[in-house]
Amino acid sequence: MKVCCPNLKFEIRFGVALICAALCGLMCAAPLRAADDLALREEAAMKAAVDRVAPSVVRIETLGGLETIGNLLVGTGPTSGLIVSSDGYIISSAFNFVQQPAQMLVDLPDGTRLPAKVVAHDHSRMLVLLKVSTDGLDPKKQLPVPLAAPTSEMSVGQWAIAVGRTFDGDQPNMSVGIISALNRVWGRAIQTDAKISPANYGGPLVDLQGRVLGVLVPMSPQETSEVAGVEWYDSGIGFAVPLEQINRVLDRLKKGEDLNPGLLGVSLRPGDPYADPPMIAASHPKSPAAAAGFKAGDRIAEINGVKVNSASELHHQLGPLYAGEKINVVALRGEERIERSAELVAKLPLYIHPFLGILPLREIQPDEHAQESGAADKDKPGVAKATTDKKKDGKDKDDEPIAGKHQDGVVVRQVYADSPAAKVGILPGDRIESVNGETLTDRLQLQELLSALEPLQAVQVEIEREGKKQKLDAKLATLPETVPDKLAPAHDANPPADKNPPATGKIEIKIPEAPSGALAYVPSTYNSHVPHGLVVWLHPAGGYKADELIAKWKPLCEANDLILLAPNSAESARWQRTELEFIRKAIDDVVQKYNIDPARIVVMGEEAGGGMAYLLAGQNRDLIRGVAAINAAMPPGMRPPENDPVQRLAVFTTTTNKPSPALAAGIKRLREAKHPVTELDLGEIARPLTAEELAELVRWIDTLDRS
Repeated sequence: MKVCCPNLKFEIRFGVALICAALCGLMCAAPLRAADDLALREEAAMKAAVDRVAPSVVRIETLGGLETIGNLLVGTGPTSGLIVSSDGYIISSAFNFVQQPAQMLVDLPDGTRLPAKVVAHDHSRMLVLLKVSTDGLDPKKQLPVPLAAPTSEMSVGQWAIAVGRTFDGDQPNMSVGIISALNRVWGRAIQTDAKISPANYGGPLVDLQGRVLGVLVPMSPQETSEVAGVEWYDSGIGFAVPLEQINRVLDRLKKGEDLNPGLLGVSLRPGDPYADPPMIAASHPKSPAAAAGFKAGDRIAEINGVKVNSASELHHQLGPLYAGEKINVVALRGEERIERSAELVAKLPLYIHPFLGILPLREIQPDEHAQESGAADKDKPGVAKATTDKKKDGKDKDDEPIAGKHQDGVVVRQVYADSPAAKVGILPGDRIESVNGETLTDRLQLQELLSALEPLQAVQVEIEREGKKQKLDAKLATLPETVPDKLAPAHDANPPADKNPPATGKIEIKIPEAPSGALAYVPSTYNSHVPHGLVVWLHPAGGYKADELIAKWKPLCEANDLILLAPNSAESARWQRTELEFIRKAIDDVVQKYNIDPARIVVMGEEAGGGMAYLLAGQNRDLIRGVAAINAAMPPGMRPPENDPVQRLAVFTTTTNKPSPALAAGIKRLREAKHPVTELDLGEIARPLTAEELAELVRWIDTLDRS
């Protein structure tokens, strides 16, 4: 039988469509539900992890003490801590105690409030150990101690939860991220992109099992103060000290022993820290390295049986170690293998730079070493060779020098009055050929040889004068703080012409990803055969007018072989510590393009820029040789950089008849650290420099390569 229904086909098609749509909906909904389920499971796991560690996370309230440390942010409000021992020991970040609080109260998760005291500091990891008074607690009550996550099980990319107890004593605060790097800050920390700030400093970083990966602290690879690294506040760059590391030294801390970074006492030759071998430029006098017999020219090859091929690898081996630990060091001296043991120390004897009493003539860079771009030979940045000799009266010889001809030794440009050199009869134009039997190649090597010696130490200097050699015995002095009224010419007046001269004049510098740029002024007199000083000028609050700045510095740059670099802050009203990296990149840009004298790289700051200049110099000891702070004090919370035999640092500062306590205290701290400080008295009040005073500052820059 044939059934005829005109709507049947439509109904069949419509039904099929409904079925397909339903199936499609089910298929599409399944991944969405799976994603939702995964997110819910992750959220549940995170909450469970925090719940597991929460009983060990405490709230710490500090009372009294300093409210600020200079202009730097310090922990004056409630902070976090982690119970690490059931008998009442709590670890926290030293940042929260830099203000030296008079009283500390700890709130346990159950609401119990207990007084606490500081037991010890770990100055290597920036931690502090507290002990709460348990007199009011049930003697049978044991404080909950969390489980430490083994460092061997940590991996980049795994979940990491930053936990604190700051805002509400009843509930912990949390921030979620991942482990973004391991063995950071020279092997002392884990890095995370979870947001880290004073809200959770001292609290734990935990994994999804609730195990503690580490204790949250601000840290920096460049600085060692309790406030170093705080500029990365909530930036996605945070650090935690592995709890495994803390537990290994917990018994020492409980005994009240302050722990310090272990120092070997070597200065390495400048170069690429990730590629160049760790060559010793100087062993600090009376250091473990010097006592073990290591000296300039040795190449460190192994630490505790682990091979090191670069300065970076050496830092990674020494970074986690504490003072008092004994290590085995292998060094190569030529083909000789030298193996010694050394006990690391917390502090090296204060180093004082010795002074022979000369200004060296700056050697002209030979044609075969001057790059076509105008930059210096980067294998030996800024090293140029002398091409001329002088008579003892300082005048040129009749015979013209051959441009680019290499001559070893150091020609004396000027002799300081009443210096050791003057007392033994060294004269301008003399060529110093050796020191204590070590042959000299250039002025930077002269500094290196003297850096292994001390003031009042006897030294034998061999000189050549008008073709005759003589040996002179001198007793070294200390680097002077005074600036000569007049200076002899720094180099031969007729360097070879540039084959391909680089850009000169006003130059805009842009650094990728930096919100602001920098202005450079390269004088029209620039010649790539001549090493130039670099003045990094940091403006005061409110910014600056580029044309006025260039007009002031143009004649100084032309007459004194200087290049000016003026970075701009992101906000004209202030500088931020986060801009230190940008400034360093701007400096590197100039150094790569021009022949920059490594002995005359100076950062100069006016007012607010002066404080930034000190911070920049402290973070870049490998590069900066002078700080000129105009109407500015060193930040009170900043520790003066340690005086280093190779990485010299001199300071030029303005003062008044009645300097501020901060300025006076900063100058005192710098001198106590044995940095030479040149003071320029401005009289009654702080004011801009006059032309004559600016000329004195430029002469100070011109003498930074004195030996």
